[in-house]
Amino acid sequence: MATKQTFTNGDRSDATKITTNFEGAYTGEFDYYYNDLRQYRSTSLDGVVLGGLVITTPSALLINYSQGYVLVNGYYLLLAGGSTSVNATKDTYFDVADSGDHITGTLTKVEVANGATSGMTLTANSVRIGKVISGASVSTINQACDFANSWSGFDVLGNPVYRAIGSKIVGRGLRTTNVSLATSGITAWTPMTNIPFICRANTGYSLTIHESLINGHAGTGKSTFTFYISSTALAYTTVINNDGFSMHATANMGSWNTEFTFSSLANTGYRFIDIKETAVTWTGSLTANASTTTPAIYEIREL
Repeated sequence: MATKQTFTNGDRSDATKITTNFEGAYTGEFDYYYNDLRQYRSTSLDGVVLGGLVITTPSALLINYSQGYVLVNGYYLLLAGGSTSVNATKDTYFDVADSGDHITGTLTKVEVANGATSGMTLTANSVRIGKVISGASVSTINQACDFANSWSGFDVLGNPVYRAIGSKIVGRGLRTTNVSLATSGITAWTPMTNIPFICRANTGYSLTIHESLINGHAGTGKSTFTFYISSTALAYTTVINNDGFSMHATANMGSWNTEFTFSSLANTGYRFIDIKETAVTWTGSLTANASTTTPAIYEIREL
C-alpha cells in the first residue's frame, strides 16, 4: 500500500495525494447496479412508429409502404418497404407485428366493411400504422398519430420525446382519376369528398391540396370554398373557415397547390374534413385531372 499522504490547509485538488490515499483501500469489482447516475437518454415510449412506414396508393387498390421502424414491447423492429393490395369498398387497417425474432416486423392487414365501428382488433404484439378506405376506384389514406397509441413520451430525465416528423401526418387522401367540377352554384367539392383523420381538441392543423391539372375552362373563373369538420362523412356539420378561401384563375390554369390552416375546435377522435365549392363565372367545362403517375394529394398535418 502506498504511503499515506497528509493534507494541509489549501490542499483541495492535489491529485497525487488523493489517489495514493485511496489506492488499495478497497478490493473487489465496481458494483454499477447501485451507481446509476442516469446520465444516458432512454425513453419510456412503447407501441409507436419511430420513422418511415409512409403509406401511398399509386392506384386505387394497390398500396405501397416505405421502410421503417416501430417499437413494440421494448423491441425495435424493422419492416422493409413493399407493396400489397386491398379489396374494394373496405376499410383496411395495417398493423406491424413482431415476426418472433424481435428484430424484424411483419405487415398484417385487418379488413372490415366501409364505416364499420367494430371488428378492427389490433394484431397481437403490433403497432397500427394506418388505415386505407377503399371505394370502387378511389382510396383514401388515414395515417393518424393515434394509430400508434401514443403521441409522445418522456425520457428518464423527464424531457419530452416526440416521434419522427413524418408522423405529424394525421390524414391523407389520394385520387388517381379525372373528375368534373361545378362551374356554378354550391356543390360538394368532387375531387375529394371527405378526408378522414384523427384529431385532438383545440389543436391547429393544415390541409395541403395538390391538384396536378385543372383545365377545360376559358377566360377567368373563381371558386370559393367552405371547409367543414364532422364526425361522419359528408355531414357538413361545423364550418371551420370564414376567410373566403378561393381558387381564382385564367384559362389554362395548370396545377393548383395551396394550404389551408384550421383549428379542430372541440372535436376529438375520428373526424372528417368535407369541402363545398361555390363556383361563379367559370366558362366552359371544368375538370380536375389525375392519374397514377400524377395523382391529386390532400394531406392533413398537425401544426
